[in-house]
Amino acid sequence: MTTAPPERLRLAPDIASARAARKWLTNRISAERTEPLVEVASLLLSELVTNAVLHAGTDIDVAVELPDAAIRVEVADRNPVHPAPKGYAPDAGTGRGLVLVEALADEWGVADAGAGKVVWFVVSEGGAGAGDTGPTVDWSDLDEWSDLDDGPEPARPGDPELVTVRIVGMPLDVLRAAQEQYDALFREFRLILERDPDESRHLPGRLIAVIDEVGHRFAGFTREQDDALQAALARGDDSIDLEYALPAEVGAASTHYDELLDEADEYCRGGTELLTLAPPPIAVAFRKWFLGEFARQAQGASPCAWADSPWA
Repeated sequence: MTTAPPERLRLAPDIASARAARKWLTNRISAERTEPLVEVASLLLSELVTNAVLHAGTDIDVAVELPDAAIRVEVADRNPVHPAPKGYAPDAGTGRGLVLVEALADEWGVADAGAGKVVWFVVSEGGAGAGDTGPTVDWSDLDEWSDLDDGPEPARPGDPELVTVRIVGMPLDVLRAAQEQYDALFREFRLILERDPDESRHLPGRLIAVIDEVGHRFAGFTREQDDALQAALARGDDSIDLEYALPAEVGAASTHYDELLDEADEYCRGGTELLTLAPPPIAVAFRKWFLGEFARQAQGASPCAWADSPWA
């Protein structure tokens, strides 16, 4: 493996960054590797940068190395939540980025890095792989990356006063349908903001701002539950029970989030030129139950299972 230092690039959390990353990578390695291999690496880099823009909402750092007959790319952001394949329907408008990475990369993985994470992949001539199992760039080296940890750390258990929220009997088929619907909407709203920054004052901007704020504020409390949920989805389980320990402010945040999603549902029905359709009743009902449990239990109410709720 080459000992040359990795090439690095910093990107803003803008949709245009995917195109910029693709161009940057091609310009730097096209003379070193075959055109088909460069095209695959550029495609996968574009997908990872797009995912970081849409779901992390932070600055993005890219590094590329050239092991023997291979290309290794790493994409770092400051959101600690790990990506996972969604398993959405074939006609879904989102959720295919990691499917491409799994299909085309010889190896790929995710590792924690400072306040965020790094997603890496390797592609090689002939698909032989490069024999690595983790990131080689030291993303925690603050002499090299002086502001990798810029911004407030996500709150961690033990900092504020916590409340316990139990989600009982969450139906995973309904969850998947609701996630597919709203992920597609959030992706489209981010694209709207990229095309028209003035929309930041209107619903697309207000909703994305709340999504980013809630995700950052509570990410440090939900890692274990997120992992358990992804494992249950991968196994094909019918339902799951989850228990969270969260700051009491999660109640008000969930209520505000739900109100903005009500606006978003109306926005989708209002004749706008969106690709994302208004959600079906089951997706709205699930969202009302799920967010409502955080709001209710933060005020001291007992858990109510999905099957026992009026929303079911």
